[in-house]
Amino acid sequence: MDGKLIALYHAARGIGFANFSPDNDSVIRTMPLFLNFTGRQYFSLSLAMVMGSMNAGPQDVTVVANQEVIVRGPEGKTLHIPINEKGRMLINYQGTFQTFRYISYYDVLMQRIPKELFDGKFVLVGTSAAGLSDIRPVPFQDAFPGVEIHANLIYNLLTESYIRVQKPAFVWLLVIFFSVLIALVAMAFRPWLSGLLGVFISGGLAWLALTWFSRNAFWLELVRPTLAILFSFLFAFIYRYVEEERSKRYIKNMFQHYLTATVVDELLKRPDMLKLGGDRRIATAFFSDIKDFTTVSEKLEPEELVAQLNEYLTAMTEVVLHYDGYLDKYEGDAIMAVFGVPVEQRDHARRGCLAALEMQERLRTLRAKWQAEHKPIFYARMGLNSGAMIAGNVGGVDRFDYTVIGDSVNLASRLEGANKQYGTSIMISEFTKEFLNDEFILRELDLIRVKGKQKPVRVYELIGEKRSQLSNSQLLSLPEYEKGLAAYRAKQWDTAIAAFRRALAADVHDGPSQTYIQRCEFFKKNPVPWDWDGVFEMKTK
Repeated sequence: MDGKLIALYHAARGIGFANFSPDNDSVIRTMPLFLNFTGRQYFSLSLAMVMGSMNAGPQDVTVVANQEVIVRGPEGKTLHIPINEKGRMLINYQGTFQTFRYISYYDVLMQRIPKELFDGKFVLVGTSAAGLSDIRPVPFQDAFPGVEIHANLIYNLLTESYIRVQKPAFVWLLVIFFSVLIALVAMAFRPWLSGLLGVFISGGLAWLALTWFSRNAFWLELVRPTLAILFSFLFAFIYRYVEEERSKRYIKNMFQHYLTATVVDELLKRPDMLKLGGDRRIATAFFSDIKDFTTVSEKLEPEELVAQLNEYLTAMTEVVLHYDGYLDKYEGDAIMAVFGVPVEQRDHARRGCLAALEMQERLRTLRAKWQAEHKPIFYARMGLNSGAMIAGNVGGVDRFDYTVIGDSVNLASRLEGANKQYGTSIMISEFTKEFLNDEFILRELDLIRVKGKQKPVRVYELIGEKRSQLSNSQLLSLPEYEKGLAAYRAKQWDTAIAAFRRALAADVHDGPSQTYIQRCEFFKKNPVPWDWDGVFEMKTK
């Protein structure tokens, strides 16, 4: 150090270093407050100047590692300067070039500036011309005079306008919060909506960070929370894709043998319609059984019986699937099917009735074929009921089936068996009738109380579609049957018997008329109570 500098050193009130410590991208964002040089500790120029204005010396400085530097002035003023783990202070830039006033050194030298202008002020002497090598890149500007960086630092210290950084624990809390939030959003909503919400959340976080920084000089880290949002979205979508593919395979494996390909494809597109574990649905349950199957089976060898039964079940199953019904199960010769699950169908009752009629038609074709082959012939009874039922997986933890349960299902099974009492083939309940329009020909059979139930149910025979032509015998028989049913409910037994016999004369195979004749004869000998409500009690299932 030459003599002139030594003289200047001794004449100065204090000394500080002006060195900068840029980040890896050469941008100056922080300033070290201390520097160890030749075994001595020096303060930065900005801190040294402010300490001088406070009449504070090195003995008045306390360093709390990784937190703050405390400067206590003799006059009671105390500074709490936040620092990072490297002992550096974040610079809170107040603006771009010339935010602070610049005065030409030449004008001062030529005494063009009154000296009173500098009274009580901090004055920094430095260069601002590009060719003098003290131009630095800062966050808001690529070329910024080094002297104004010190001016910003002095202003920060005097006004205590520091940039404060959230603690690491808070950053990790944000990472965890946004990871969970975005994962929940991605799992709960459709991809396009969750993506839109993700952009909204990310934008909200950026707006919050900008607002806090501009108003409170609080630096909210964006990198790790934003990465948490991106990775949470990525992992959530990957998980969702894997789960959806697994769900599609599960649905396809479960239903491909019980539903048409069209319905299975609809389930794959909208798996939300399949609420596993139980879901309340309004649907139509269908049961069918072969009349006197035990007697028929005794006439065949087991191999022949299985072959003929498979032929029958194949034909019936094709009809169920044709109307997009769900084939619930086979129980020997019995078939259980449901219309309206797992895919909801507004016309489930209509589909069930059309399927039952077509199944009877297919069975008539099979009877003609079997008769020509000298095989036993099958007659099937069918019952349908519509209403609320629970659809879902029923069974053990490792083995279960998708099925329907509930009173509505049980009633359909009872109606299938009730056909025996009336000699009918297809019986539906009043609840199914409520879902139908006028395209079907129905006749009221009875008001029955099935076993295990207290409330009676009005039941009907499904005869056919109105577009189909009734036979002459049916055209003559049905009006007489209706007259007989009205007389029966009025307890006019002889009148009812006469009407039912006229119905039988027109159609010798009319099972309900035969049943009512027998019942009227019984009631003539065993009078009903005076308050008889016309309900017939079913004693068997």
